Amino acid sequence: MNVLIINCILYTAEYRRIAPRASVADCMICHVARGFQELGHQVTVLAAADFRPTRDEDLGFPIVYLRSSLRKLFPPAVLPWLPGLRRWLKRNASRFDLVVSSEMLSLATFTACRVCPDRLLVWHELDVKPQALFRIPAHLWYGVVVPLFMRRCFVAPRSLAARRFLLAQGVRKVAVNLVDHGVDQHLFAPSDELGNAFVVVSQLVPRKRVDRIIAAFADFLRQHTSACRLTVIGDGSERENLERLVQELGLEEAVTFTGRLDHKCLASHLRQAIALLVYTIQDLNMVSIAEALACGTPVLTNTMPTSAETIQQLKLGIVKDDWGAAELEQMIAQRQQFRQSCIAHREMFTSTGCAAALIRTFNQLNGQEPEE
Repeated sequence: MNVLIINCILYTAEYRRIAPRASVADCMICHVARGFQELGHQVTVLAAADFRPTRDEDLGFPIVYLRSSLRKLFPPAVLPWLPGLRRWLKRNASRFDLVVSSEMLSLATFTACRVCPDRLLVWHELDVKPQALFRIPAHLWYGVVVPLFMRRCFVAPRSLAARRFLLAQGVRKVAVNLVDHGVDQHLFAPSDELGNAFVVVSQLVPRKRVDRIIAAFADFLRQHTSACRLTVIGDGSERENLERLVQELGLEEAVTFTGRLDHKCLASHLRQAIALLVYTIQDLNMVSIAEALACGTPVLTNTMPTSAETIQQLKLGIVKDDWGAAELEQMIAQRQQFRQSCIAHREMFTSTGCAAALIRTFNQLNGQEPEE
């Protein structure tokens, strides 16, 4: 099978500023592309040129970068408009057996739906309407554009929340089965060597509320004699404030800030961790959660990430708003139980599992396979 993945936004740009990167090899969508390759398929990725890396690299598959336009009206970090996409698809769509495009509310998905609807599968993550301009553009999109021009779209939701949202908007060709983010199953894999650290993998920005995680860990250490540590992986504008908080709480010996790590080092920390800790106040499907679960590492999170329901249903950790010291203790007590569940379900979070699920979902919605 020859597969095209349209994913204009390769990585998250905080505050709509796209920070240049030397490489995009570790981006989630590149792992999914490799998943298709491992299953024996050909794959091409198409993205906005704003995300082109600063140095040339050979990823083992082609990435087509198209120029964005009208950037003030259509910010490339949020809703890029690629004026050359329609012409490119007109010339090349017939080469592909499957076109996977990210998100229903996307100008690129709209274009693909108009040019090659019979080959298109929309991989959808959002579970709410974007708040820009009082959500008026989103209301118009789902109230007018989708029913008039995108009725034929097959959609693979990334979470239960995303599926409920789509059905509430009147989108009917939505798969029952979920297709979560896929990570490198060779790199993010379980290990028999387990450590004594909780881990945070996050941008160090206000919305991630890493300060609450540090405060909860401090409460845990005050209540228990424990050799547990906390490793904070990532960087951002809040790092100095968080380091100052650690000093004020007297946790210098128990908390380590590593900065941003490459995926090899990140995977090493994750596979040995007691649990991944999440306290975000604004997120969807977090790739770090999929990376942890693929390592067999459970997750302690609030209900904000859209994968929280899956974590709760499959017993991949603990989901609770305002979690604290008691939940950290519970993660330690039930570590092996949660870990076994994560390992049993890890395939759904791997790149090959994701690629296979996208193909299976497209065939099911097309009537070529029965739905499970």
